[in-house]
Amino acid sequence: MRLRVLALLTPLALVPACGGGPGAAPVPAPSPPVPSESSPPAGTRLGHYENIALSRSMTLRLDDDPATKRTADGDLYFEKNLIAHRITPLPARARGTFETCRTRTTNARSLKYKKPTSSHLACVITEHGLVGLLKITKWELGEWPDQGLIHFDLTVWQG
Repeated sequence: MRLRVLALLTPLALVPACGGGPGAAPVPAPSPPVPSESSPPAGTRLGHYENIALSRSMTLRLDDDPATKRTADGDLYFEKNLIAHRITPLPARARGTFETCRTRTTNARSLKYKKPTSSHLACVITEHGLVGLLKITKWELGEWPDQGLIHFDLTVWQG
């Protein structure tokens, strides 16, 4: 599997779409991806990435190389909280496995720690069904809204 690397170095701005007048044709919604016959079975480990540092206002995708790819349209976004399609912290004694993440992840879209400490586990399920386990090792909130880093190890499974 070849991985593509893309770095985003400039901030993005939202601009209105052209041609949105009263007589314009509606823009069709994107269709969800169709699973390929060659997709690995559910529970197959797709990767393990250590010591990822994600800065505020950046995202990453679980279906590419999360250790290096920071995109504007990702599966996991860090602002004041961690934001994802579905994200849930695991209790202190829970085992971080595919089955645990698949069965315990709720529909919550945001994860916030009041007192961030080392070795918190959290599960993420993407819009496309990939399952991720984050082992959060350090959570640094900066003095300004655009400052801060979250450090974690990530394991990704086919959902």
